[in-house]
Amino acid sequence: MILFVGSPASGKSSWFDIYMKNLKGLVSLGMDTFNGTLGKFHKAVETELKKGKNVVVDNTNGSSKSREKLVRIARDISSTIQV
Repeated sequence: MILFVGSPASGKSSWFDIYMKNLKGLVSLGMDTFNGTLGKFHKAVETELKKGKNVVVDNTNGSSKSREKLVRIARDISSTIQV
C-alpha cells in the first residue's frame, strides 16, 4: 500500500496519473469515489489488497489518525500472505 499525503489540490492524483497509472497490479482508491463513506472505502481497500493488488490511497491523509485504520488493514492482510 502506498499512502499519498498532501493538501487538497496539491497534485497527488496528477502525480499518480503521470507516473503510476500504467503500472500493472496497481489500483488507486480515494474517498472521492465513495462519496465520503469511510466504511465502504476501507472495505474496498481491504478487498483489493486481498486480491493481491498494490493499492495507492489517494486522500489527503493529513493526520496519523486518518491513516491508522488503513495501516492496520495493510498490516493484517500482509501477515496472512505467504511468500
